[in-house]
Amino acid sequence: MMNSIRAKTFFSPYLLPLQAFLLMYLAAAVFATSASAVEAEDMLRRNTHADGSGTPYRVLVPDAYQRAKPLPLIVFLNGSGQIGDDNEAQVTQNTGSLFANFLSPEHRARQPVFLVAPQSRVERWNPDEIIEVVAKVQAEFSIDTDRIYLTGLSTGGSAVWDTFKAYPDVFAAGVPISGGSAFEGLNRIVAIPLWIFHGINDHATDRRYGDGGRSDRFGPRWLVTALLDLGGHPGYTEYDDDGHNIWDRVYADERLFPWLIAQHRSHPAPAEPAKTLQ
Repeated sequence: MMNSIRAKTFFSPYLLPLQAFLLMYLAAAVFATSASAVEAEDMLRRNTHADGSGTPYRVLVPDAYQRAKPLPLIVFLNGSGQIGDDNEAQVTQNTGSLFANFLSPEHRARQPVFLVAPQSRVERWNPDEIIEVVAKVQAEFSIDTDRIYLTGLSTGGSAVWDTFKAYPDVFAAGVPISGGSAFEGLNRIVAIPLWIFHGINDHATDRRYGDGGRSDRFGPRWLVTALLDLGGHPGYTEYDDDGHNIWDRVYADERLFPWLIAQHRSHPAPAEPAKTLQ
């Protein structure tokens, strides 16, 4: 299904109820209490190892958090430009729209959520380290285990695929942006709701050939086709007029946050026949 000339969205069954949900969500947000805009200094600094030698990560704690009420957790994975151990770059670079739009005061007031942003120390994310961060956050805060979500951009987008394959029972839904993956293991993630974003003019990760033979990763066009063949129902949006750096545009999409928080690991959205990619 094409929703515009400049952006093609193949609406999966997980996205079909979105329009009605969004209308209710926006109506309720009008009456939600105000929340402050997110700043990097508002986020707690943490490390998976007490001596600081593990994975650095930042945690955004919702306003008026009370441990008695478990809340959703969104895990955000940075791209290769933010690799390091300063525990800073992953929340100050390429996060403008993530904080201003996706995690806007209105969205967070309507649905309080935790955000954890680990920082990758190497080019290719290690799924075990991502899960270790999630476990640390769960130990410190009250997290709804049915509503843990994963999103990332560029190499972080590829890590969404890799982490789902390694730990398919942990997450309720995912949003990989400008990333790729191998075909191996796709059968393990067929049931996970995905909304995948990519630019047609992405020369870093081609929409079909992925890394162009430099690794085992192929582009989302072929991955989505494979998931459909396996009986999956991924949502897929391609931007006709954009390339690799599409994350600000993605996180500014007002449909994305309400779709994501509507997903529950124990009962994803009802399934209907998926559209076929051309």
